Amino acid sequence: VLRLVEQETTPVVDTANPQLRRRSSTLYAMLASLTVGKAKKIVKKGRKDRNGYETWRLLCDEYEPKSDGRKLALASEIFEAKA
Repeated sequence: VLRLVEQETTPVVDTANPQLRRRSSTLYAMLASLTVGKAKKIVKKGRKDRNGYETWRLLCDEYEPKSDGRKLALASEIFEAKA
């Protein structure tokens, strides 16, 4: 399910059925407890709906590089942080 969510370009709705909603809410709780910094701010934006799938999509959109330039910038940040 998360791979499908990652590929979405529009907001993900988690109200299709109760089981899906429970899983989404559980995912949101996990993300809220595991994130820090900028990622935590993204998670907090979804506090009202507690839609874990949409929150996951937003995190992926922020942190997964889409272009070669973004990949290079991300790699540079990683290597600079280790130095």
